[in-house]
Amino acid sequence: MLITDPPVQITDNLWMLGTTSYPLYLAKAPSEGAIFEGGIGAMGPLVHRQMQELAIGDDFVKQLAVTHAHPDHVMAVPLFRKLFAGLTVTASRQAAETLSAEKAISLFCQLDGALSNALVKTGAISEEHRPEPLEDKHIAVDRLVAEGDTITVDGLSFDVLQTPGHSHCSPIEYGRR
Repeated sequence: MLITDPPVQITDNLWMLGTTSYPLYLAKAPSEGAIFEGGIGAMGPLVHRQMQELAIGDDFVKQLAVTHAHPDHVMAVPLFRKLFAGLTVTASRQAAETLSAEKAISLFCQLDGALSNALVKTGAISEEHRPEPLEDKHIAVDRLVAEGDTITVDGLSFDVLQTPGHSHCSPIEYGRR
């Protein structure tokens, strides 16, 4: 089934947010949630609006898991940090190293701007979703994970599986137990 109009509930505890082209996933447990993927910058305001429409408060999301350090997977992370107090950002060691490199994030900002322009032109997002420029040219990671680790969200458990191939920064897949 192709999801064409997020937000959409996929299972009892999993929602697809964002857009069809740039999906983010919300694992929704009884007392807290976690976002999987960091999306392009424009997904930050869009996902925030979608969560408000779903009556999910800003204090609900406690964790964000980055699958790998590509701009279409990380550029909304800085806004999510501002929106969700105490947010813990999780990624692999290789992704964290890339996200701490000023040169990489400067390039990511340029690519993110081009992606936002394209989405505005197609009508997928509006001008209000365009992200503000990053003040710092790094994206902080709070917790490093690797193959065999687990991310727990209020009783929901997600196994961390290393799936190299798509990215040099050791992509991480999260499989629910």
